[in-house]
Amino acid sequence: MPLSDEQAEDLYRKVCEIHAAMLARRAAAKAPTIGQAVAAVTAPKQPHDPADPVVKLLPRNWKGEDLRGKRYSECPPLFLGQLSHMLDAFADKAEADTDPQKQRYAKWDRQNAETARRWRAKLEGSTATGEPMTQQQLDETF
Repeated sequence: MPLSDEQAEDLYRKVCEIHAAMLARRAAAKAPTIGQAVAAVTAPKQPHDPADPVVKLLPRNWKGEDLRGKRYSECPPLFLGQLSHMLDAFADKAEADTDPQKQRYAKWDRQNAETARRWRAKLEGSTATGEPMTQQQLDETF
């Protein structure tokens, strides 16, 4: 049954009102409060933390989620173990190279591998020997 022109106009007007109300609710939900806006502007930028680096590469044998861009502290211990093995392999390859420019990367790869091992131990709550870490050991790790 077709609508008359008057009924069509009423329907169109109601749809427009509902749409406007929906947009207003969406805008109100996304709009920050004055306090949130001030906090965002005045908040200090996050400094680079060398004790908790960002994952840049994934080990070839990693089958889990893509963790690139996450900090070591946000990664599962199994991933950190694989990452440390990969970084050690990169360091071995850099040390074996005859180019001194490439050999300098070995130091950084070894440091990152050691950091990944420390984060793995901390997240697992154990030492390299398998014993649980004491609070003092956890504090001294970083």
